[in-house]
Amino acid sequence: MLLLLLVSLKNDFAFANCENKMTSDDPETQIHAVRSKFEEVRLEVSRVIVGQEAVLNALMMALIADGHVLLDGVPGLAKTLTAKTLAEALDVTFSRQQFTPETMPGDFMGTPGMLNSNGQRADPSWGPIFTNFFLADEINRTPSKTQAGLLEAMAERQVTLDGKQKKLDEVFFVVATENPLGEVGTFSLPEAQLDRFLFKVNVGYPTAQEEAEIILRDMNGFPKATRVASKEDILAARRLFKHVKISEDQITKISNLIDITRNLSKSGNDDVSALAEVVRYGASPRGSIGLARAARAKALLSGRLSVVDQDIIDVAHLVLDHRIIPSPKMAVNKKSPADVVDAAIKMVFKP
Repeated sequence: MLLLLLVSLKNDFAFANCENKMTSDDPETQIHAVRSKFEEVRLEVSRVIVGQEAVLNALMMALIADGHVLLDGVPGLAKTLTAKTLAEALDVTFSRQQFTPETMPGDFMGTPGMLNSNGQRADPSWGPIFTNFFLADEINRTPSKTQAGLLEAMAERQVTLDGKQKKLDEVFFVVATENPLGEVGTFSLPEAQLDRFLFKVNVGYPTAQEEAEIILRDMNGFPKATRVASKEDILAARRLFKHVKISEDQITKISNLIDITRNLSKSGNDDVSALAEVVRYGASPRGSIGLARAARAKALLSGRLSVVDQDIIDVAHLVLDHRIIPSPKMAVNKKSPADVVDAAIKMVFKP
């Protein structure tokens, strides 16, 4: 497990002692520029969106780490508007697909070309998934076949129709939303598909003060976001992201944290061992890799080129909660995946 994580991270960024040293005016100058630019984006989105700072932070971290995000929350919490406003501030293309029980993969991936009079097939008609930001609205309202079509594109970064492959843009970011209300006509994402999302964000209600501000903005007219960045700024952040360092000690801590979620009964701690009966499976290797990537993105947005332990702790729930597969006893015992992650964090990052 540790070896897998080390190999993945070594391919993803340069360690401090690598041969390819960066010049003094390279990373340190760029880190301030990237942080300043994304702070500008944050302020611009906040002109339109009231609150939801945690959601916006998660979206920006995932975008830099080249991951995807699942937003879970009841209707009316500005999930769609937040994603769209972020795309406007970054001046990237945006497409939205409303998922329903009738939605088919071809509705967003595209359709095969028609046969002409000579018996030759025309080029495929590529769908709206060929964009920078793709919003999969209410993904749990569509059957698993359609969900799988989207998640294949997320994993492979390409779409195949009629044996012809077309690459998605280098900035391809999926924001999926799901509505937890109601069970009729819903199709819960299987655990293997949930694992494809770097983050799952539980979107909460606004505070009373934020609600009052929403009412005022509705009366006066919501402003529209203006362009304050570009796709090149995203790519610049990703290039710098590759040079954000994480120590081998921190990699070991991540590996140990993940291992605890899989082997709760062997933890040597009675409180942690008691959680074993509420968990069927712990986090996958994608969880460990995702946790390291998310911590590095958090460090970058904080203006640092190296990870501190608090970065790992801050993103752990976003990365791991949806990767803990509960047993039937979890609800009975009034526990949650967050309790399991909290227990693992306390064991690894002891005060």
